[in-house]
Amino acid sequence: MAGPVLSPALLRDHEGAIGHLPRLHSQTRPEAWRTWCRNSGLRPTRARRHVFEHFYQTLEAAQAGQGVAIASVYMAAADLGAGLLAAPHGFAPDGTRYVCLSPLPIAQDPRRRIFAAWLARHMRDLARPVPLR
Repeated sequence: MAGPVLSPALLRDHEGAIGHLPRLHSQTRPEAWRTWCRNSGLRPTRARRHVFEHFYQTLEAAQAGQGVAIASVYMAAADLGAGLLAAPHGFAPDGTRYVCLSPLPIAQDPRRRIFAAWLARHMRDLARPVPLR
């Protein structure tokens, strides 16, 4: 699940209108904005682009008020909870998924089963709607 995130101050300064703000892109997810626009039903607008080498840098730039980034709810949850980022449009499925890998079968080890169950609950909790700030 992914969605646009930006600093709460930038969101307030622009009264929630984010379409014209600079778009922060990551080389590791070059299609993130296009995918989000297609999945959300919104048409892309012309806005300046800033491209960063890594996804983490786009989140840092968004926190610093440099524009709007597309973020995974899982990667942005702590910053959203701390009030460092806002997600004015929430999050929507984006076709990505996370998996828990183990060198040994998870079902054969109670510790691995407990961990995998905890991880699944945690990921579900993070995917719940985040209140707008």
